[in-house]
Amino acid sequence: MHHMPDSVKQHIIARKTHKVPNLAIYNEIQKACVEEVKVSHPQLTDGQARALLQHQAPREHSITRHDVNNIALRLARDSYRKDENDVRSVQLLVEKNKDKIICHQSQKCHWNAAGQVVQDAPFIIGVMTDHMTRQLALNGHGAAVILDTTHGLVKYMFPFLSMLVMDDWLQGVPGAWAMLSNEQEPTLMTFFDAVKGRVESLKPDWRPSCFIIDDCQAFANALRQVWPGVPVNLCIWHVKKAWVTNLVSKVRNLDDREAMFKDLSAIMHGAELNQLESPDELLAAVKVQMQQFCSKWSYYSGFKAYFETEWMPRPGKSYGI
Repeated sequence: MHHMPDSVKQHIIARKTHKVPNLAIYNEIQKACVEEVKVSHPQLTDGQARALLQHQAPREHSITRHDVNNIALRLARDSYRKDENDVRSVQLLVEKNKDKIICHQSQKCHWNAAGQVVQDAPFIIGVMTDHMTRQLALNGHGAAVILDTTHGLVKYMFPFLSMLVMDDWLQGVPGAWAMLSNEQEPTLMTFFDAVKGRVESLKPDWRPSCFIIDDCQAFANALRQVWPGVPVNLCIWHVKKAWVTNLVSKVRNLDDREAMFKDLSAIMHGAELNQLESPDELLAAVKVQMQQFCSKWSYYSGFKAYFETEWMPRPGKSYGI
């Protein structure tokens, strides 16, 4: 970014402190610049003045949206970054927010003989404010708790994990957050143990009806270790997304692809299965439907092989058991 006058920077900073959107700030600056040009060129229309700004104006009259966004990003970063060294910055944040940090561990690594970085201890930071703790205790007890992982939010590519519950208006609200350097079972258990300790300090008998997760075995194992006996179900959206992705890549005929997806959805949501009370009966019925699906669509050997490998060995997973 070229040199920007301090007066413009201060205007942007002042407006951001009042939470004015970036686009609105940009429009304000552009409007002021147009008015300034029209003072010396009163014969120009607004459009002509903007054209003049684009081609002949000094730097203070050629602020772009990118410039405004850059300053806003720097302000946002400075609001939480306490030191140029990221490790020290995190330590300072933890020290300042001890009541909200439920677990923290610095990452430790070393170089092996092959010149590769080996992680000795993962980075872990877990967050639960008083409000989040109350939400998890109130809306998560006897109800579903949803786990969602987002990747690529930070330059280190650490996954960001959210534990969500549904409020009275069926809106998802966060109950806990974590940033982790990996998604291995021991790392996840450290975070889940901290969550359990915090929420049980408010509600000792806290126990969700189930956990809903992506298709990640480490998550399922860690949750079952920390909360034994609580069902761990797959997120229906992720199951269907996996099916669609493989249908698109393995089934070229659009009509067949649509019909196969309907058959798969029928297995997941079949009304006749809901009439079965015994889990064993339900699993047996799902297995039969899966086998019928594979027989019906055996022509598409690629998808059949995928389905038999990924889903036939665990029939309950496709039905959320």
